[in-house]
Amino acid sequence: MAIDIKLDIKNIGPHNKLYFSEKINTLKVGIYANNGSGKTFIGRAFRSLININSEYTNKLLEIGKTSGHFNFEVNDGKDIRKLNIKIEKNKDAVINNQTGYIFHVFNSDY
Repeated sequence: MAIDIKLDIKNIGPHNKLYFSEKINTLKVGIYANNGSGKTFIGRAFRSLININSEYTNKLLEIGKTSGHFNFEVNDGKDIRKLNIKIEKNKDAVINNQTGYIFHVFNSDY
């Protein structure tokens, strides 16, 4: 069974604009990329589901930007599950998690 996965990021860490869409066969996903390419910031966005205060979310924003978003979508052909995080400088993140998933981030940060 193919699962459509989408990731749309704007102004999060080094990602001015990042869009990824791919068909996968499992919900276990690993992201591999060169050092300094922004993997940690993607992990931090998922981590913000736990820590949504403005002090933390300000650290997620790209330098010089006042707002950003992190949108994640999974479509298994039956259901579409979405996670949307809206970030504005000096405000708590607005999180709408309709996935029902528990996210595990493995990184030296954590």
